[in-house]
Amino acid sequence: MPELPEVERFRQILSTLVNADEKQTLKLELHGEKPPRKWISAEEIGQTSGRFYCESVFRKGKLLWMVLIGNTIKRKKTEDSEKRCYLFLHMGMTGRLVSPDMSCSWGNKYIKDDEEAKFPPKYTYLILKSGEKKVAFADPRKFGSVSLCDNLATAEELAPDGLDETNSESNHLEKITSCVSNQRLGIKALLLDQKRVVSGVGNWVADEVLYQCGIHPDQQNLTKEQACKIVKKLNSILSTAVVCLNQYKAYPETWLFSYRWTRKKAGKDCKGRSLTFLQSGGRTSAIVASIQKLRKSQGKEIEKNSKVSRKRKSVSRPDGPQPHFKKEDKSIVTNKRKKATKTLPESRLTKRRNEVSSGMNGNLKLRRSLRLANIGETKQFKIA
Repeated sequence: MPELPEVERFRQILSTLVNADEKQTLKLELHGEKPPRKWISAEEIGQTSGRFYCESVFRKGKLLWMVLIGNTIKRKKTEDSEKRCYLFLHMGMTGRLVSPDMSCSWGNKYIKDDEEAKFPPKYTYLILKSGEKKVAFADPRKFGSVSLCDNLATAEELAPDGLDETNSESNHLEKITSCVSNQRLGIKALLLDQKRVVSGVGNWVADEVLYQCGIHPDQQNLTKEQACKIVKKLNSILSTAVVCLNQYKAYPETWLFSYRWTRKKAGKDCKGRSLTFLQSGGRTSAIVASIQKLRKSQGKEIEKNSKVSRKRKSVSRPDGPQPHFKKEDKSIVTNKRKKATKTLPESRLTKRRNEVSSGMNGNLKLRRSLRLANIGETKQFKIA
């Protein structure tokens, strides 16, 4: 599945269709038979193609969108000329964007070298044109999607971007770090949730981050130091991957990425350590068990410390002057308490209980009254 580094490369390919001078409109063409289920319709293409130009292209996580603005040069001012809409593209499992002179095929096992030379490539279902520039959307397994919207609600649902919002200058860095630490959910499941902490992290990226940090995928209740290390390592890995794709280079040999594609068979990493596979966060995870150990006691210690701190807060007195009673008020309160706590003599209560339990008075009515010696009130008892 294309992850954030690949999708960032796709954004750069799609940016070739941007026209700042508004002279070239964007044209859309359906290609091939039986497009994916979540695909733009022929009617929507007829209403959009040739009537808008692409102002810019954005990415958040694994989601791409093109900002389309009505063309004002070829026609007078109309409703279309003032309209703004957004074309969303998601790669799904095997989707990719290709132009005649730009591509991104690293990690894509469904496309061979001889097929990349062709344009449009096999399994293409949409072609975007702007002047002489062309981009094809190919998707062998048809899990990708293309949709036309008039708002950005789809992008706003996602968590902060895993690349742009994890650098040292981001305003979200501290918030992301706090969301990663001290969570009962396993760390890998937390990273894979696109709407919780960060967006754009997929299976191999999560495994790579945890491998380089030496943390088990199911580890819970991470410390602040561990959370900070994960966030920094995530930004470093994604940045390096984007540079490698732009320069048509392979990822570093020291990464787990180069050794994990063994079809779930045991292997070794760059240092000869054994590589194993397990299920975590609903996905197959590659780990090196010798350095990625699950520490169950870590969660218990944190939970114990939190309970102690809560207990101390409940016992500690509130700040400020303590409440006090005057001598007259205190005496009134104590007298009321004494009256409220008066009961029958213990000997009479014990005698009555023994009589009921032994069945001596079993045939009596359900309700009987006892006169209270000290208070002078009547207390009702039910006798079974």
